[in-house]
Amino acid sequence: MDILNVPNFNELINSSTFADQINLPSSTKTLEWYTMDSKELFESNFKNDSENRHLNYYLENPIEYRFNSYKYRTDDEFSSKDPGNVFLGCSHTFGIGHSIENTWSYIVNKKLGGKFYNLSIPGTGTGTALRNLLYWFDKLNIKRIFHFAPIYPRYEFTIKNRFLTIDHTHNKFNTGDLKHTFADNIHINLYTLTNILAIQAVADKLNVPYYVITDEEAHNRYETKHNDELPENILARDLIHYSISKQKLFSELFLEKVNNNK
Repeated sequence: MDILNVPNFNELINSSTFADQINLPSSTKTLEWYTMDSKELFESNFKNDSENRHLNYYLENPIEYRFNSYKYRTDDEFSSKDPGNVFLGCSHTFGIGHSIENTWSYIVNKKLGGKFYNLSIPGTGTGTALRNLLYWFDKLNIKRIFHFAPIYPRYEFTIKNRFLTIDHTHNKFNTGDLKHTFADNIHINLYTLTNILAIQAVADKLNVPYYVITDEEAHNRYETKHNDELPENILARDLIHYSISKQKLFSELFLEKVNNNK
């Protein structure tokens, strides 16, 4: 039996797990600050180091988080039947701490053309990427699927019919062997691989290419090409997420895969 036809399965797959995204008022279209990239963090960092070149860059280049009616970070509505590219991932694909124009997903989509179907949700893992795609794959006109998949210990669970992303540091896992199991590299890798293979199956069903990059692949390339202290390299505004140069590197890696048909 096709699992997507199991009674109530489709009803259980909602389109968001991230609390901040769910709780955005329906009228919200733009925000100046979002999640980890908070005004309080910026002011605290600036107070401690007012000469910081990264922070001063954002004083001259403020960020605007723009959302469509489904609360995804894109200017494209998902009601369109026009072809577009799907982007899966967490905050690095969403672009926390960056203007949308500096994110790898936006750069790739602009280069290839088509609607920008950005399904990324900050703070989530590959399980959320899969479920998000399952919700939208038959509603969007998908040309390609792109997925930056850091191998993080982030697991999705349902609690009272709501999806939650929990990692091995969550207090629910602080007893017994469960915490150690979920932090084990073998378990993390298997969970990641399982979801990636499932996403590949959806891509095969749609007869579209699926391009995926892990953090290890990106880091290995990054270390040989970039230095965070170079003047042209600007960190994310929260000083936590990847830099602009690294975002551009991700776009280069994905476009190479497209050109090489990998």
